[in-house]
Amino acid sequence: MSFAYIQGQEAEALAYFERLLNQPLPESDREQLKRLVEQLRRKVESEAHPENTVELTLHNTLRGLNFQKA
Repeated sequence: MSFAYIQGQEAEALAYFERLLNQPLPESDREQLKRLVEQLRRKVESEAHPENTVELTLHNTLRGLNFQKA
């Protein structure tokens, strides 16, 4: 089964897919839907707090750099 949504309407899609999780589904579809719901939840939360997204991105980027003296 394929799950799709319109970009920019993540909050509405999240609500719909969360309701869909309450319906009987084959296990493979349920696992795929659970992953999608988690991705959408993170996206909706990050859009609700854009300052956290920038801060987290900078933190993750700088953490990977090595600033040791040569």
